[in-house]
Amino acid sequence: MRCLAISLLIVFPISSTRGTTTLSPSEINQFLSFFTTSSSKKEILHHIESNWKPEYEVLMIEVAYLLRDPISADIIRTLEKKTDQDFAYDFNSWYQWLWNKEQSV
Repeated sequence: MRCLAISLLIVFPISSTRGTTTLSPSEINQFLSFFTTSSSKKEILHHIESNWKPEYEVLMIEVAYLLRDPISADIIRTLEKKTDQDFAYDFNSWYQWLWNKEQSV
């Protein structure tokens, strides 16, 4: 889990000097919580869904891809609902869509 946390922090900086929207440590910890049994995964997903930000897209894709858990289906459904995409478990399509999105800075 420590390696995953370090990887996420490298890809998703906590702060930036360019004025872009970044994720707070508590937001990143929400996503890391999917990989622990510390709290209800359904509650975590509900909180993420209720407080959705476009910056969550890549993390949701990564969690759905890496997590070997029945909650992955709910994660995919949330991702599809929030992004208006319908790729199900076709992660190549998710990544292609993500990489081709216009960057918002």
